Amino acid sequence: MSRFSLFSRMPSKMSAVWKKSACLIAVVLFGSFASADLLDHHESYLESSGADSNDAKYEKRDLVESTKTHKSLQMRGANKQTSYQRKKSVALARTDPSEHRNLMMTPNGGWTFNPVVYGLLHILESGSAEINGRLSMNYERVCGAKGYSYDAYNANERFKTKVLPALRKGRKQAVSTGDIYSKIDERYNRNNVPFQYMKEIGFEDCDYVALEAEAIEWDRNFGTWFKPMELHVPCRDPLDLFMSMCDHQGIKFNCEENFDEEVNKCLNGGDRFVMSQLTRDNINLKCFDVSSGINDYMRYMKGRLQVKTLQGTFVRRDYKPKGSEEELCIRKSDDYKIRLEDHLKHKSDFKDYFEFCDECMVSENNLLL
Repeated sequence: MSRFSLFSRMPSKMSAVWKKSACLIAVVLFGSFASADLLDHHESYLESSGADSNDAKYEKRDLVESTKTHKSLQMRGANKQTSYQRKKSVALARTDPSEHRNLMMTPNGGWTFNPVVYGLLHILESGSAEINGRLSMNYERVCGAKGYSYDAYNANERFKTKVLPALRKGRKQAVSTGDIYSKIDERYNRNNVPFQYMKEIGFEDCDYVALEAEAIEWDRNFGTWFKPMELHVPCRDPLDLFMSMCDHQGIKFNCEENFDEEVNKCLNGGDRFVMSQLTRDNINLKCFDVSSGINDYMRYMKGRLQVKTLQGTFVRRDYKPKGSEEELCIRKSDDYKIRLEDHLKHKSDFKDYFEFCDECMVSENNLLL
């Protein structure tokens, strides 16, 4: 008797059990083969019309979304790199940065990206520190040795509550502001940022940069920048600037007949303006007069920088008690004054600076004309 005839003569209940078992085994075996095939050919599986179960639909959706996201991120990175290179190439191709007008404020009162980055060349006793401080208190994206926009408010509050009261009491020693910078090195604080810190932070997000550094640093950091640099230089009368430097450093100028040694003691920072190091295609030098104060310059910058939501009143860092000014010895002799001024303008470390100011102040590069 054959197996088939035996199977056919089995009781009906037993036959039903065998049939169910055979179907189950077929399903398991088919599922194993199908899973293996899916792992090897998942893309073709998702594209087939047979994957209609809920699990398959979710897998298909997740895989498609993941693929789209990956491609989108790749495109964004490529577009960002292409955009950066394009902007950099365009900026470097422009030989005359003075042609770039600032478009920060639009006619309808809105804001747009700045086509240039502004710079302030810090000259001791020229009002540079106060300019940096006031701009950082009232405008966004100011990055300076004497203050950054992002932390200007609290830095100003610390000075007002911790340092200013001691200065008003006549304390001459340095008073710590208690911030992180001063704890690392007591010579510095949030309003006196070391240049190496500034370089580490970077200038990519800055609309206005104020450096207290050697002239060559402008070339190193902005000579081939992706935006043109409009570098602003504060100009002051040579004798007034010189005597202010002496006073700031606590040096008494005695008007000796041979004043070379005395002059060199007071002058500080001549290496911040060296014409040969600042003459670059991507750096456009401008000037402004600070003899009568800095308010005119502050009005000039208004509208060229984005106003802060929360503004404040800047507390001057060079606080000095009010008192009568002593008559300066250089004012007593016109001949001596002429000789000293000639020395400052033609023989001192500031000769490049004074020569530039003399020429710039009567040219179209004077910001306040």
